[in-house]
Amino acid sequence: MFNNFLIHPDKSLKTALKLISKNGCKTVLVVQNDVFLGTLSDGDIRKAVLKKNNLNSKILNFYNKNSIFLKENNYKESDVKKLFLKNN
Repeated sequence: MFNNFLIHPDKSLKTALKLISKNGCKTVLVVQNDVFLGTLSDGDIRKAVLKKNNLNSKILNFYNKNSIFLKENNYKESDVKKLFLKNN
Protein backbone atom coordinates (compact mmCIF):
# COMPACT_ATOMS: atom_id res chain seq x y z
CA MET A 1 0.00 0.00 0.00
CA PHE A 2 2.69 2.51 0.98
CA ASN A 3 4.93 1.50 -1.93
CA ASN A 4 3.07 3.95 -4.17
CA PHE A 5 4.00 6.81 -1.83
CA LEU A 6 7.68 6.15 -1.05
CA ILE A 7 10.62 6.92 -3.30
CA HIS A 8 14.41 6.90 -2.90
CA PRO A 9 16.28 10.17 -3.66
CA ASP A 10 18.32 8.44 -6.39
CA LYS A 11 15.22 7.69 -8.48
CA SER A 12 14.31 9.75 -11.55
CA LEU A 13 11.68 12.42 -12.02
CA LYS A 14 9.98 10.04 -14.45
CA THR A 15 9.76 7.30 -11.81
CA ALA A 16 8.33 9.82 -9.36
CA LEU A 17 5.68 10.87 -11.90
CA LYS A 18 4.66 7.24 -12.35
CA LEU A 19 4.26 6.83 -8.57
CA ILE A 20 2.27 10.04 -8.31
CA SER A 21 -0.03 8.79 -11.06
CA LYS A 22 -0.51 5.51 -9.20
CA ASN A 23 -1.21 7.00 -5.78
CA GLY A 24 -3.42 9.85 -7.00
CA CYS A 25 -2.22 12.22 -4.25
CA LYS A 26 0.02 14.51 -6.33
CA THR A 27 3.01 13.82 -4.08
CA VAL A 28 5.47 11.18 -2.94
CA LEU A 29 7.53 10.87 0.23
CA VAL A 30 11.28 10.74 -0.22
CA VAL A 31 12.90 8.18 2.09
CA GLN A 32 16.30 6.56 2.45
CA ASN A 33 17.06 3.72 4.86
CA ASP A 34 13.56 4.16 6.35
CA VAL A 35 14.31 7.81 7.17
CA PHE A 36 11.94 10.53 5.93
CA LEU A 37 13.89 13.13 3.89
CA GLY A 38 11.12 15.22 2.37
CA THR A 39 8.37 15.39 -0.23
CA LEU A 40 8.23 15.70 -3.99
CA SER A 41 5.05 17.01 -5.59
CA ASP A 42 3.89 17.09 -9.18
CA GLY A 43 4.46 20.86 -8.96
CA ASP A 44 8.12 20.31 -8.00
CA ILE A 45 8.52 18.07 -11.05
CA ARG A 46 6.78 20.61 -13.29
CA LYS A 47 9.18 23.34 -12.08
CA ALA A 48 12.18 21.08 -12.76
CA VAL A 49 10.98 20.37 -16.31
CA LEU A 50 10.27 24.05 -17.00
CA LYS A 51 13.87 24.77 -15.98
CA LYS A 52 14.88 22.37 -18.77
CA ASN A 53 15.79 19.41 -16.55
CA ASN A 54 15.44 15.98 -18.11
CA LEU A 55 12.85 13.52 -16.78
CA ASN A 56 15.73 11.10 -16.25
CA SER A 57 17.28 13.50 -13.71
CA LYS A 58 17.43 12.22 -10.16
CA ILE A 59 14.93 13.74 -7.74
CA LEU A 60 17.78 14.42 -5.31
CA ASN A 61 17.96 18.11 -6.29
CA PHE A 62 14.23 18.77 -6.58
CA TYR A 63 12.42 17.45 -3.52
CA ASN A 64 11.36 19.64 -0.60
CA LYS A 65 13.83 18.98 2.22
CA ASN A 66 11.95 21.31 4.61
CA SER A 67 8.68 19.42 4.73
CA ILE A 68 6.57 19.66 7.84
CA PHE A 69 4.92 16.50 9.10
CA LEU A 70 3.05 15.16 12.11
CA LYS A 71 3.29 11.73 13.63
CA GLU A 72 -0.01 9.92 13.92
CA ASN A 73 -1.70 10.23 17.35
CA ASN A 74 1.09 12.51 18.57
CA TYR A 75 -0.58 15.92 18.38
CA LYS A 76 -3.62 17.97 19.37
CA GLU A 77 -6.02 19.42 16.82
CA SER A 78 -5.29 22.94 18.12
CA ASP A 79 -1.56 22.38 17.51
CA VAL A 80 -2.28 21.33 13.93
CA LYS A 81 -4.30 24.50 13.32
CA LYS A 82 -1.49 26.66 14.71
CA LEU A 83 1.07 24.85 12.56
CA PHE A 84 -0.99 25.33 9.39
CA LEU A 85 -1.62 29.01 10.12
CA LYS A 86 2.04 29.63 10.91
CA ASN A 87 3.24 27.94 7.71
CA ASN A 88 0.46 29.09 5.38
